[in-house]
Amino acid sequence: MLIYKLFSNPIKEKILKSPYFKEIKNYDLDQTISDAHKLSSIGSLVYGSPHPFICLLQKLESLNVDNNTMLEKYHGALREENSTVIMFFVFYFRMTAKMKNEFNEIKKPLENKKLLVKIVDENNESYSVTIKEVLNMLQSNKYVFGIFMKSI
Repeated sequence: MLIYKLFSNPIKEKILKSPYFKEIKNYDLDQTISDAHKLSSIGSLVYGSPHPFICLLQKLESLNVDNNTMLEKYHGALREENSTVIMFFVFYFRMTAKMKNEFNEIKKPLENKKLLVKIVDENNESYSVTIKEVLNMLQSNKYVFGIFMKSI
């Protein structure tokens, strides 16, 4: 039985019941990352329904991938400069707090990047911010896009 710990129960229940999560439930790591490449934005709940971004994060967490493999995949994403996929990994590292001591090292290659991240909010309105702005939120805010961040 898979244990899903990444999100609080109300959000987790919405994710697990969503048609998209049911579609990706049996994905492996490569399929999960492949779907992250297809995203054009990040978000949490949109009109109360989970954005595919958080569904993929929940799926990634359930795979229990070791840290070295995750870092390897992350560095591959850095070379591609796909801001959505980069944020996919950064959110995973930040939310799982698996590598809390390494979070500063994880974000260091991004601090001078000018890439924009498209965000979809709970009202389905989109806006773009720099990766650096998202990193600052992840470092200092308790909630980012309505998602609780564990202490690091």
